[in-house]
Amino acid sequence: MNRGIAVFAGLYVLLGGIVSLAGWLLDLRRLTDWADHGISIQPNAALCVIASGVAVLALAANRSRLAAIVGLIVLSIGGLTLLQWVSGLFFGIDELLMFGREWGRGGVVTPGRMGPPGSICWTLIGTALVLCVARTELRRFAPALALTTAAVSALSLIGYLYEVDQLYALPYFTVIALQTSSFIMAVSVGILFSHADREPMRMLLDKGGAGLLARRALPMMLMVPVVVGLLRERGQQAGLYDTGLGTALSTVILIGFLAGLMWWALNAVRGRERDLLAARHAAESDARLLEQRESRISGLLGSIADTFMSIDSQWRLTFINESGSKRIGKPSEELVGCNLWELLPEAAGNEAYLQLHRAMQDRTPVQYEIFYSSWQRWFFERAFPTPDGGLAMYSIDVTARKRIEHAVKDADRRKDEFLATLAHELRNPLAPIRNAVQVMRMKASPIPELKWAGDIIDRQVKQMTRLIDDLMDVSRLSLGKVQIQRERVDLAKVIEGAVELNRPLLSQCGHQLTVSLPTQPVSLDADATRLVQIFGNLLNNAAKYTERGGRIDLTVSLSGTEASVSIKDSGIGIPADKLQSVFEIFSQVQGALERSHGGLGIGLSLVKRLAEMHGGNVDAHSDGPGQGSEFIVRLPVLPVKEDPAADQFRSEIAPPALSMRILVVDDNRDAADSLGTMLGMLGIDVRSAYDGEDAVRIAGEFRPSVMLLDIGLPKLNGYQACQAIRQQPWGRHMVIIAVTGWGQEDDKRKARDAGFDHHMVKPVDPRKLIELLNTLPAHEAAPAANVLSWPRAVGDGIYAGQNLDGRSRTKPSA
Repeated sequence: MNRGIAVFAGLYVLLGGIVSLAGWLLDLRRLTDWADHGISIQPNAALCVIASGVAVLALAANRSRLAAIVGLIVLSIGGLTLLQWVSGLFFGIDELLMFGREWGRGGVVTPGRMGPPGSICWTLIGTALVLCVARTELRRFAPALALTTAAVSALSLIGYLYEVDQLYALPYFTVIALQTSSFIMAVSVGILFSHADREPMRMLLDKGGAGLLARRALPMMLMVPVVVGLLRERGQQAGLYDTGLGTALSTVILIGFLAGLMWWALNAVRGRERDLLAARHAAESDARLLEQRESRISGLLGSIADTFMSIDSQWRLTFINESGSKRIGKPSEELVGCNLWELLPEAAGNEAYLQLHRAMQDRTPVQYEIFYSSWQRWFFERAFPTPDGGLAMYSIDVTARKRIEHAVKDADRRKDEFLATLAHELRNPLAPIRNAVQVMRMKASPIPELKWAGDIIDRQVKQMTRLIDDLMDVSRLSLGKVQIQRERVDLAKVIEGAVELNRPLLSQCGHQLTVSLPTQPVSLDADATRLVQIFGNLLNNAAKYTERGGRIDLTVSLSGTEASVSIKDSGIGIPADKLQSVFEIFSQVQGALERSHGGLGIGLSLVKRLAEMHGGNVDAHSDGPGQGSEFIVRLPVLPVKEDPAADQFRSEIAPPALSMRILVVDDNRDAADSLGTMLGMLGIDVRSAYDGEDAVRIAGEFRPSVMLLDIGLPKLNGYQACQAIRQQPWGRHMVIIAVTGWGQEDDKRKARDAGFDHHMVKPVDPRKLIELLNTLPAHEAAPAANVLSWPRAVGDGIYAGQNLDGRSRTKPSA
């Protein structure tokens, strides 16, 4: 409301000043003398009016600096004019502003110069506007100056109203135009309403009884006497009564008005007091209810076993329950009012400090876990902003849970260590068994029973190896340690590798396998080895859980940017309630447990996790027990290249014409001797060592081009032996391959750090070992007849071996 009145006053003054000045510019006298009394507003006064209107509007917009600048203009014009009146000087500027007009000089002593009342008022108004930006002790004079100018303008306005010439037409004393008086009154009102924090506006706007009385009584006290006096004067002019009767009537009316006004004001004040009393009673009642509620809340918070406290914006405690005071070791009465960081110096600078400051600054809830060494306890803490600018904090002792979590993590670590040790201990005896089988095959015994026995041993070793690898992969996946090496791969080659991997089992079971591939090549951004593992596991399951002589259909279809691989069998099927749980680790379908080829229940879990790591998914479908099963793997495909042959796998590796010397080191003599025998039958110069010290000594004498070095060795372990050899000039370029039962990622990292070039897990696939040897750099020339090769009957597959650093590595000849 205050701002609206100030805006209205400023607009009236601004527009009125523009109209008055336009009268002088356009030679329209009537625009400068609204009352037509022959007294016109002078041009310099019109300029003061326009500037004052702008200043009042600036005050209403809270632009006090602009109002003060414009006020200087008003002060300059009014002050110079007043100086001329007081000193008798003549600056010549007043007559210049009359634009050559001969009218508008009524009541004016000097042409163009405003009278003394006007110059005094504009000087005071200009001063009041300038004081708007002054210091507090000076600003208080601005409303007083506005009240003074309002009183001067009110005197001339009453003179015009009652047609008393002495109040507005006396030269040197009271001469002032009607619109000038109204403009001064409007500007004075605008200044008063722009100073709501000062008297008299502070009293008028007060919400108490005084303000109510002032707002109701003051307007009538100002208006009623003026109206009564006007009616008395007009009635007397009309001959309705003489002076005495008119005076008596006006006096009686004013007495009655004042008495009625007082009675009305007293009733208003009494009603206000009743309202205030009722409000006070209501507030006291609300305070009692609030006190009771706070008491209940305090009792509730005080009784809980967890710590609860509240702090204000200065980090001072305003409340703490009994549990919290016991935790700190002081009664709550001593703690309230203390600084939080002084009570908990250990928390300053740690996670609690950072989180609580974020909650205080951003006004957002936070939660965190923190360990306090002074209590040797873990706490889970939450903090919430409160309306008073502080925080409410809730702290739960979670030491027991943290101990359980640590115990679970420790158990998980021990489990991983056990699995790694188990895999190592199982792989060690498998290595000489597989080597012995290959030696038997290479001898090509004519006895059918020996060949049959060798095939059985080879299949069972492969099955054992596969189970161990799956078990280790599940462990690594659960810890997030499996990383896929993406490259552009041909899906057809992946399917071929998976089929070849399971061909012995398919042949043994007498299954009919049908493979349907799309005519166009399908390329994936994937890890070829892991894809072979996915489809190999699905084919392995289909073969194991299908009766002998069953049918397995492998179908690859392409739909947009997705390839679907379906592996459907005529086996035992899956109940409807097990279709989702089959992908859980160690899950077994009823009926599969009795089968001779039953597994550990981890293959499908691996398939699901690996498919998801490639951005795909896998679904299981079955019409029920005895109705067969279908597993569909969906994977994103890459756009087709113009030369797809460039991205195909190569199952055949062109062997170089090489011969080499190899040192086999293993503390398991059966493993070392069987592997050495197998390599010797291929025409390789092989020697063996059975501990780390012998390995270093024999390597210095034999100078092998390749060393197959076990890790777990007596005297010097494999890492130490490798480091000792690398320190010798002759051992810096030797190809050293770790052949070990330790196959986790951490084991590979340790081998790389120790100086190994490659890492192979026992039992080593002979064909993959030979393929790796064929990729090594030449050490001495040999005839082509000595090229390393391996019969395809050993079992083809996709070889995806890499150096330990993931790069191809070329070494100079020794």
